Amino acid sequence: GRLANCRLTGGVTHQAKDVEWFLGGGSICAYKGGVIENCTITGCSSGAAPVGLYHGAKMVNCTVAGNHACTSIGGVQMNANAVMNRLRGIYRESPARKPAYLFDMDGVLIDSEADILAAWRETMEAAGQTYRAEVFEQTCGTSPKETVRILARYYGALDWNGLMNDLIERYAALVRREGQKLKPFAREILAALRAEGVPLALATSNLRGFVEEELAAVGLLDCFDRVVTGDEVTHSKPDPEVFFRACAALGVAPREAVIIEDSFAGVRAAYASGARVLMVPDVLQPTEEIRALAECVLLSLDEAREYLLGEKSRLFCVESVNNTSKC
Repeated sequence: GRLANCRLTGGVTHQAKDVEWFLGGGSICAYKGGVIENCTITGCSSGAAPVGLYHGAKMVNCTVAGNHACTSIGGVQMNANAVMNRLRGIYRESPARKPAYLFDMDGVLIDSEADILAAWRETMEAAGQTYRAEVFEQTCGTSPKETVRILARYYGALDWNGLMNDLIERYAALVRREGQKLKPFAREILAALRAEGVPLALATSNLRGFVEEELAAVGLLDCFDRVVTGDEVTHSKPDPEVFFRACAALGVAPREAVIIEDSFAGVRAAYASGARVLMVPDVLQPTEEIRALAECVLLSLDEAREYLLGEKSRLFCVESVNNTSKC
């Protein structure tokens, strides 16, 4: 989208396809290739940045007034003079603030989604029901309550409490036989981010009792600064509530976070939160819609680690005035 020839002061919020403008708290933010052009911009908050540029957004021929004139992707802070110099082709930046990282658990860190679906197949067939893969795949990434709501829409009024208990027993038996499995490079990416000193949170639809048990079994329980689970939120993914709560627990805004997800519900929730979204698919390969919501689709957590840390300029890349990337 493009915002041109305007005089803007903070105070309202508007969202449009592929571009978001936030004029609340004294800031105007452009996302996903948006352009702010030929505008006079004044922030209404003494401590906020009037302008934020993210995901390749551009600002051209603008007059900006405020204590902190521009925040660009990765948290690069520039004062008013630096912004005006940038528009004349001179660029200065101060040290970037590192983003926070939020991980889903099942299907991202723990290799459990396929086993959960296998346990559901056994459960439904034992109850005399036909297992419909296309229905159960819709439940990936959702809370137990949301899972039942989805399944009841297709199967009707079954004894869902009994079926859920049977599922838990069958999945637990499978884990006892085969052990709790980590996704490849899960431990490595968490260790690498820990070494960077960035905030880490787990944001999952699973229930805390199961989450702590599974994380402890694979030695990841102490890897996170905060853990937010499905029984702590009112709305399950694809609602972004769990990510809002995780960001709040870390003390960061969603736009300062990177979320790593595997499920469709998770990607939709992460995108709705306003954070950067990386998808590492598990049982479901992304559709065109899901690809459009993710900043990047990666084949493994090792690729995610390389994408995030292999070339750190990718985290703090900003657009220069001649429309080429200055990293």
